[in-house]
Amino acid sequence: MIISASRRTDIRAFYARWFTNRIRHGSCVVINPFNSAQRYCIDMTMEV
Repeated sequence: MIISASRRTDIRAFYARWFTNRIRHGSCVVINPFNSAQRYCIDMTMEV
């Protein structure tokens, strides 16, 4: 799985614990920075 999220923040430096928990949970919610009412649920399961 390739996750490209570097345009918004440095996840590895500042949010590593949160990111690890999200991978274990299998999903995360992303809020559009230009329209906070627009949200996306990202599936992070590692199914082959």
